Amino acid sequence: MGKPLGSKCKIVDGEGRDVPMREPGELISYVGNRPSTVEYYKNAEASSDKIRDGWLYTGDMVYTDEKGYIYFLGRNTESMRCKGENVSAYEVEQAILKHPDVLECAVYAVPSELAEDDIMVTLVPIEGRQLDPAEMPRFLADKLARFAIPRYYRLMDALPKTETHRVIKKNIEALGVTDDTYDSAKKAGSQ
Repeated sequence: MGKPLGSKCKIVDGEGRDVPMREPGELISYVGNRPSTVEYYKNAEASSDKIRDGWLYTGDMVYTDEKGYIYFLGRNTESMRCKGENVSAYEVEQAILKHPDVLECAVYAVPSELAEDDIMVTLVPIEGRQLDPAEMPRFLADKLARFAIPRYYRLMDALPKTETHRVIKKNIEALGVTDDTYDSAKKAGSQ
């Protein structure tokens, strides 16, 4: 995203505490007592939740590097409904990124045979490393609730991105489950 231009901003965790460099958090910007230009149509409560103690909560999950550049990770509102539970794509992505062979990933919903969503992830391995999608559910077992562990896994060399390096999830979501996608439910059912 670049460096902040003239505005006071910081990156905080869910409790509003500053996060260390390279740690993900929500980008907030100081607006003071100015009247808010953020307004949700016919939803005053959502509008008032955006500004707290003079800080505008953007909903953008980001991190900073040593030079002060800010990098976009996703929206904290990206979620899906799976097995009766709301699942945050951001939280699933953060758990997956703990894998030593994963460079980056994108988590999104795909239609389920049932009434809700199934969770799919597209993974990009670190160059020169091998990543076995069949190992991912076991790796995530102690990091996520069972309902939040993705069913589908696809490997790609790179994720589609905008000029500002934001992942274009709609492009990979539109592909859906392809022939090269690993389905952990079918594999588990065949064992």
